Amino acid sequence: MHFLLIIFYKQTASRAISKIFKFQNINNIVFKDKEFKKALIKLGHDKDNDQKISYDEAKKVSSLILEVTRIVSLDELTTFENLNYLI
Repeated sequence: MHFLLIIFYKQTASRAISKIFKFQNINNIVFKDKEFKKALIKLGHDKDNDQKISYDEAKKVSSLILEVTRIVSLDELTTFENLNYLI
């Protein structure tokens, strides 16, 4: 009986953990300014079309031309490690 209880507990805990983290992906950048994120997606930097920008996608960006004037924060620009050109 104890053996079955342990298996049930592990499966239940696993499901609970996966539900908690279902909408979180540690590989995606969390943007303070949603307009900045929208601009990056519009410019085609969301390579897997999941409407998110991952750290891997950000590393591939070497230049950015941002024409969106509603962007108020570029805090996450530091995650673009290979960015050489910004307008």
